Amino acid sequence: MTLAVFYDGPVLQQLPGLWQTLRLSTTLVAGGAVVIAAFAVLQIARQEAPHPLGVVRALPLAVHVAGYCCCFALTAFVFAQSDTLPLWAANVSFIVWLTSGVASLCALYVCCFGRPKLQGLQGHYALLTFSGTLAVIAWVSMLIAKGWWESLAPFTLGLAQSFLELAFEDVFVSAGPENRIGADGFTVLVTEQCSGIDGLALIAVFLSGYLLRFRASLRFPQALLLLPIGLTASLLLNALRIALLIGLGAIISPEIAKGGFHSNAGSILFCALAVSLVYASQRWAWLNRRVELAAAHTGTPETETSSDATTAYLLPLVSMLAAGLITGAFMPASLDVAYALRGMVAGAVLYAHRQYYRELFRGFSTRSVLIGAAVFVLWLLLPPDSAEESSAALALELDALGPYGRPAWLALRFLGAGAIVPIAEELAFRGYLQRRLISSSWFSVEPGRFTFLSFLVPALAFGVMHPNWIAGTLAGALFAFATYTSGRLTDAVVAHATTNLLLCSWALLSGSWAYL
Repeated sequence: MTLAVFYDGPVLQQLPGLWQTLRLSTTLVAGGAVVIAAFAVLQIARQEAPHPLGVVRALPLAVHVAGYCCCFALTAFVFAQSDTLPLWAANVSFIVWLTSGVASLCALYVCCFGRPKLQGLQGHYALLTFSGTLAVIAWVSMLIAKGWWESLAPFTLGLAQSFLELAFEDVFVSAGPENRIGADGFTVLVTEQCSGIDGLALIAVFLSGYLLRFRASLRFPQALLLLPIGLTASLLLNALRIALLIGLGAIISPEIAKGGFHSNAGSILFCALAVSLVYASQRWAWLNRRVELAAAHTGTPETETSSDATTAYLLPLVSMLAAGLITGAFMPASLDVAYALRGMVAGAVLYAHRQYYRELFRGFSTRSVLIGAAVFVLWLLLPPDSAEESSAALALELDALGPYGRPAWLALRFLGAGAIVPIAEELAFRGYLQRRLISSSWFSVEPGRFTFLSFLVPALAFGVMHPNWIAGTLAGALFAFATYTSGRLTDAVVAHATTNLLLCSWALLSGSWAYL
């Protein structure tokens, strides 16, 4: 499926950085074909197709045929051409190849079904534009911020040194061409990539967007204090993170310090800071004028139901991700031996909010099991790039658990993958997000109600959560299909559970542990 793997020709090697990034995502064309096909099937199933399949339009058909022929003809040329092709020709060839492929897919849909009705999109243009613009600004800001590290390094390392000297006598700091810091013989080189400097830019963009988006409810000018507070706290937490990394490596384990903690500590601290500032600004009347208004209307059934239901549907997944992020920071290996903690936390949250999950007990259809099996096959056809390496590493780590730890961990993994994870993820993606994109009163929207936006966005978000995002996006689309065809959220949960259990069983039988 990934052309760049099989036809990684010299033409693509000549392309500049931007096209190199696109080259690594060439399976997007195949993924787009399946998403469009799934949307078409939904249109037919719900009898919303404006044109029968037998009626086609001449112009879209001509565009489809021309685009397909062009894409087909250029495939071998682009992916396996000699290195004599000039750079400008390589750029033009790749752009034409990608454009013709996408045009062919879009024209095929228009040819058969006419122009799509983007139901539900009209009320979200502003929010989508705002979110997309903010994401681009954050990305650019983080790239720019990395250039500030050399100027900020002496202060950050000096602050980290102050933290370390509270617990260590032998602290080493060298701020200069090589920014090194260490204690008790454990020393690290702090480069711009792992300095955490981009966190300052990210928190600045996040808080600026938050102030802009919620300007109607926040009190100004005092709300502007969130920016200096956030930047100062981010700077202090960044230095603290470096100090904790040194302390962890010097006292407990260099592998843990350089592994999970190095990878996850920054994300944990950023999330904690962002959530804390937003929470404080929403609860403190000095910063938010709606706090007094909410207090005056306490006890309104509609408000309580909507707010509590949102918490009930999102908190299981959020708590599971938070637990995984925290345990991952202290696990040197790729095998999370504390996996049971995720299930326990999410399970406790699910039990505490069980009164909101009545729609999960409406039965399910055999079709949902078949959809889950189809997703399982799809997952096998689109293996992750590092499947073999991951399987080998996980096999060694499973063996290290011993004769008692190994079956216990696998049993907990089966339980979590087959029960806790499907419920938590489907509540968030298909239960909440899929319906929230249709109406703000999402709890009253039936799970089977379809719009193009509410179908596409949760599928893409679900795919981004998985390392193999193409397979994840298609899986999310098929799980949504399960709710559309039955009108029940339970079918999505059962389909998801079927996929996970089949993947775990396949990993156990074949030794392909990357599918766990």
